[in-house]
Amino acid sequence: MSAFGVLVKKDIPGSSSAWLRSTFGHDTGLPIVLDISKFADGTNMDAEARFIPSGIPLGRITAPGNTGKHVYGPFDPGATDGRQTLAGFLKTDHEWPDGYTGDHHAALLQVAIIRQDELPYGYASVVTEAVAKASTGLVIIEYAKGA
Repeated sequence: MSAFGVLVKKDIPGSSSAWLRSTFGHDTGLPIVLDISKFADGTNMDAEARFIPSGIPLGRITAPGNTGKHVYGPFDPGATDGRQTLAGFLKTDHEWPDGYTGDHHAALLQVAIIRQDELPYGYASVVTEAVAKASTGLVIIEYAKGA
C-alpha cells in the first residue's frame, strides 16, 4: 500500500540543474528507490524541507537485507554496503510530503556530461577520486570541468 500526500512547491536553496552541462543522456534515467535513511541532513539532503537535490552521486546498496529492489543511497567511498561504488547521479530533485513512509521512487542518471564543480554539497572532489580509482559502475560518463 502506498501513502499519498500533497506537496507544496517552494523555492528551495540548492535546487539547480547547473551540474548538467548538456541534455545528453537525460532520457536514459533508470528507475530506482532511494533509501532515505542513508542520507544525512546538511550533508546530502535538507531534512526539514524533505528535499534531496538533483546531482547527488548515488551508489547501489548491495548489502544483505536489500529487498531485491534497485535501492540506492548517497555515494560514500567509505561505505561497505555497496554505496562505495559510484553508480550515477540523482536525475531530478526529490521531495516528499510530511509523514510519507512509502518507497521513494526516483531516477538514476548513468550517462551524462556534467560539471563537477556544480555538483551539490561539494561532491566534486569525491567524484574525482572515484573516477581516478575506477570505483564506478557507470557505463559511459564524461566529466567536464569549467564552462
